[in-house]
Amino acid sequence: MKSLYKQICKFYVVAGFFAIIFASCGGPSHKKDEFLLIDVSFKDVFSDCHINGAVNIPFDKVEIKARKLNKDGKVVLYCTNYECTSSLEAAKILKRKGFKDISVYEGGIAEWHQLGNEGKDFHCNGKCKNAFLSQKIEPHEVEHQDGMAVISAQELKGLLEKYVYDKKTLQEVQK
Repeated sequence: MKSLYKQICKFYVVAGFFAIIFASCGGPSHKKDEFLLIDVSFKDVFSDCHINGAVNIPFDKVEIKARKLNKDGKVVLYCTNYECTSSLEAAKILKRKGFKDISVYEGGIAEWHQLGNEGKDFHCNGKCKNAFLSQKIEPHEVEHQDGMAVISAQELKGLLEKYVYDKKTLQEVQK
């Protein structure tokens, strides 16, 4: 049985999307400089619209799939918007499983999509037709338990530029 890691690498090769989800596609190297962006939404939501470079591991599969992921790499989780708590709950699961560098992007695909519509360089994959994508929801101050790191859209964009997108892909995406 292929590991999730190999399936992800195969997905990106087949899709023709130049991405580095892990340090290389030869197998997990367990380096701390690896990065994984996980959308914990349902498959149909992910298929409609997701952040370029994300993989879909629905919330109800996170605990099972965690065994196949690198616990030492950087992991960022997101779901639909500020009102969705699935990404935070998934982050707590990963933390209990021994993951060391976990962050949550609470704005989710809705905020990311809206920023892209404002002409900023926030790019999505998919048709992006779900109604919730256009609903403006303001961030709210939340005190997170367990010291869970929360990142902004700008911080996530920086991580994607550093770890995932190569220059050619950025140019293609920005057209």
